[in-house]
Amino acid sequence: MLAAPNVRKPSRLPTILMALAVASAVSYFAFFRHKAEAPVAAPPAPAAPVAAPKVEPPAPVAEAPKPEPAPEPRREQKKAAAPPPVAVVFTPPARSVKTEIEELIADGKWRDARARVAAAFGGPVGDAERQELAQLGIRINQELLQTRADEKDVEIYEIQQGDTLESIAKKFRALNGVKGAIMYVNNYKENALLRAGRKVRLAKGSWSLIVDKSLFKMWVLYEGCPFKGYTITTGAPNKETPVTKFVMGGKNPKPAWWPPADVKIQGKAPVPYGDPQNPLGDWWISLEHDLYHGIGIHGTNDPGSIGTKASNGCIRMLNEEVVEVAALAYKGMVVTIVE
Repeated sequence: MLAAPNVRKPSRLPTILMALAVASAVSYFAFFRHKAEAPVAAPPAPAAPVAAPKVEPPAPVAEAPKPEPAPEPRREQKKAAAPPPVAVVFTPPARSVKTEIEELIADGKWRDARARVAAAFGGPVGDAERQELAQLGIRINQELLQTRADEKDVEIYEIQQGDTLESIAKKFRALNGVKGAIMYVNNYKENALLRAGRKVRLAKGSWSLIVDKSLFKMWVLYEGCPFKGYTITTGAPNKETPVTKFVMGGKNPKPAWWPPADVKIQGKAPVPYGDPQNPLGDWWISLEHDLYHGIGIHGTNDPGSIGTKASNGCIRMLNEEVVEVAALAYKGMVVTIVE
């Protein structure tokens, strides 16, 4: 048995080392324990194989639909207001031309009334209406030219010593050198005697003639308005009086007659005035036209034919009436023929 060593004061180093060793053990144990308890991540699963995309056949291309028109913006519907009541207007029936003229006469508008007659009379009017217009026109012209002697239509002339109708007619241009206008307005006959100091009415306006075949009437017109009317004869059915406008040419008293080629006579042409075969009567007034020749206004040796279709195309008048027209006729006066 060994002897006990000499007792010495124990060293503190082993204690320190022991403490360090214990601390190291504890730290080690704590570290590995903690690592053991930590879950271990599972290895990543292998990637699944990627399938190739299925290729579909291309779908048929459908026709693109037409774009529909954009709807109009909706407007607020307003309640329609009730329409105002319609006033019932009474329309009077149209007045006839005759009524218009009579109203103008009643108002004292004689010149306006004459202008209205003239406008209608020369137009396409029926027989009855033309006769009514003629009556109104004659009344109006008598009022203006004779009764009133309107200064716009009439000039007053005082007859001088030695005056004749012909000499007076040559003094005033409006009379066209013929005495007929003086005779018509003053109611003078062919061989009227004129007394010095007496006054006569001289018309300032224009004169013309119009023939209505269906009525067998011819009117002397002043300012286009009837002044006086005559019954006449017109062309036979196969020798109709042409419907047109003529102008007067020359005029002859007691005319001889040159018959048409289709008319047979006894003896030689021309047939002298007064011969029973001469139909021209006391006067011949030539009517001139570019297409129609041998037409005129004349008297007659057959008064019974007046108012019928019996001439060779001319206009026949009674001898006592054609003398009045011949006194008024001058070269260039218009003569209108209507149906």
